[in-house]
Amino acid sequence: MTHKFTPKRLAVALCATSAATIFLGVTTTAYTANAEMRGFDQTGFSEIRLGSGLEMVVEVGPAFSIAVEGEADAIDAVDIRMEGAALVVDRKRNWREMRIFRSQDQQRVLLTVSLPLISALNAGAGAHIEVSGIMEVPLQATASAGASLRLNGLDGADVAITASSGASVMANGTCAALQAEARSGASIQAPRLACAAVTADAQSGASVEVNGSDTLSLGASGGGSVFAHGQGTVMREEMRSGGSITVKR
Repeated sequence: MTHKFTPKRLAVALCATSAATIFLGVTTTAYTANAEMRGFDQTGFSEIRLGSGLEMVVEVGPAFSIAVEGEADAIDAVDIRMEGAALVVDRKRNWREMRIFRSQDQQRVLLTVSLPLISALNAGAGAHIEVSGIMEVPLQATASAGASLRLNGLDGADVAITASSGASVMANGTCAALQAEARSGASIQAPRLACAAVTADAQSGASVEVNGSDTLSLGASGGGSVFAHGQGTVMREEMRSGGSITVKR
């Protein structure tokens, strides 16, 4: 079920999204004069999957909410559904036909989502997700095919980050244990994510930057590079096929 925002609610929602759009490289002027905002009623999800070049701002908070900003036809072309515990957002098939006759601004939509707890994020096919708020549970974050993730406010959780095929992930906060793996030209930038135990691997031209205070397990191959900060004891330092590892104290 969807609902349009009243003028008062629309103004509040636009204020909430405007700051976030700057981070994602989107300005409010990129949306056309015909843009509107709609709300969706899905609840009960703890995972998010986003694709098709869509942009999403996620806030970890007390309640569920979903809002989509864009032109009416562009919003109509967004498929929002539940698959188990996951909120899945993608483009409908007719979007490929619609975009032939639409400018890039007319195709653009921005989703703003809030939820009490998040356990998994998956961004693919050029999608962009920024998350803020305290995330205290174990988190699985995946980015692929040119997508990007920005994880702000991690706090004490075990975190697993995977990036592939030119995707990028940036993360900050703290965690007990981090597993970071990047492949095929992807990058994971987490020097401001202070974790006790860190395992980091980079393959096939990918790069990983991490920060470990207790232990570091590091591997690089196929031209991949790993940069490690912190005072953690290096338990593994494995380099193969042109891989490089740098430990910065």
